[in-house]
Amino acid sequence: MLISTLLAATLATTASATADPASPQATPTSAPTAVPTAAPALTATPAAQATAATPVSTASQTDEQFQQIIVITAEPVVLMPTDSAPTAAVPTAAVTAVPPPLPQPAPSPLPWIALGMVIAGVLLAAALLWRRLKNPPRPASHVIDEELGATEPLLSEAPALQVGTAQHIGTREEQEDALCCSEYRNPELLATKGVFAAVADGVGGMSDGQLASTTAARGLLSRFTQQDAAEDGAQRVLKLVAAAHQDVLEMNAGRAQPCGSTLVCALIVGNRLHFASVGDSRILLYRAGGLLQLNREHVLGAEMDVQIGLGQRPAEEIPERRRKAITAFLGKEGLRQIDRNVNPLRLLPGDRVLLMSDGVYGTLSEQEILTAQRWEPADAAAEMVRRVEAHKRTHQDNATVVILGYNGGEES
Repeated sequence: MLISTLLAATLATTASATADPASPQATPTSAPTAVPTAAPALTATPAAQATAATPVSTASQTDEQFQQIIVITAEPVVLMPTDSAPTAAVPTAAVTAVPPPLPQPAPSPLPWIALGMVIAGVLLAAALLWRRLKNPPRPASHVIDEELGATEPLLSEAPALQVGTAQHIGTREEQEDALCCSEYRNPELLATKGVFAAVADGVGGMSDGQLASTTAARGLLSRFTQQDAAEDGAQRVLKLVAAAHQDVLEMNAGRAQPCGSTLVCALIVGNRLHFASVGDSRILLYRAGGLLQLNREHVLGAEMDVQIGLGQRPAEEIPERRRKAITAFLGKEGLRQIDRNVNPLRLLPGDRVLLMSDGVYGTLSEQEILTAQRWEPADAAAEMVRRVEAHKRTHQDNATVVILGYNGGEES
């Protein structure tokens, strides 16, 4: 705007200079440029007046004047209002070309995707941890069927009874424990013939302990399937134990080094429990969050304690190793000690019967056994054996456990 105003003022001055000085009404040679009325009247600088005073009569002279005008306006100009003193020179404003802004790239979604994946991973890990704590994984558990060697997963379909079994060889070279369990998934069979299970532990220190325990388990299961279901439960169990003992005796016939096996077994018919034991394996009843041992162990220390209590022998210190010596087992000549119940024990919903070898109860505390019962029988059995392994004992015996979980009614 400033340059335009100056140019208009200069053109007006030039036009007035070319007119007749004596005639104030002379018409300029070119049309005047309009000047905004709001702006104060401007008078060209002396330099500009000097240039404008030169008469212009030819086109070439006019071109030179315009060139001079352009040069003048390009220099700093002093603007003097007609009614005031000269003001300071105002330089023309310099115009700098500003390049258009470069387009900004769109924000990458990768950081958000990565953050989402991290959050999803944390949530998944938390869900899996909660699921594991609430429902621990089901380890593989098996029972020996009538063929005694074939196995099948323990997934009971009968709501009245659940079965769980587990074994661990420990630090022994051979697994001398054996277990067996009859068909238990049929509710009708449970109510009539019942379910039979046993754990046999080959006597340590004797040759072929594995052979003795396997022979006993095989004979027990085979004879159970042939028994008359109408016979009294206590008598059925007694006959099964006596037959297993006879099987081991016959196997030992003619052998230079006899073998033997302990035995714990249980028969459940409806809600009635019959049990029997020979040796140092245990039968426990789990009820209402507590454990009760149902059988007595046939070991030297326990028998001597009874005799001392009855006054049949004086009190004396017995080395721990001697206290654990077994006094009764299948295959022992003249066996008379069979621990059993004559009257059936009535089971309540939620009761469990635990059969185990000494490799289990000799390693686990009562609290560890109780803690494992928080899970279903199959998982509880596996958890007990897992805890045995976790102790990492240098001389860990074979460990075997069978759990019979009763879920039926109180009356049957």
